[in-house]
Amino acid sequence: MGLGLGAWQGDYQEASGLWLRWYDANQQWIPTAAERAEQEKQRADKLAVRLRELGVDPDRL
Repeated sequence: MGLGLGAWQGDYQEASGLWLRWYDANQQWIPTAAERAEQEKQRADKLAVRLRELGVDPDRL
């Protein structure tokens, strides 16, 4: 499957500590649901900026 489990130091649900976390075959941490949501929000924000630059109001789509 290409998955591993490793120790990750960081913040999760407003608590700092050492956590077990999944990583992929390239040894990249698999994003948590909150991290994925933040990534998608940033992506949507960038798209909205680009649409506005092109004269399209994304709020009216």
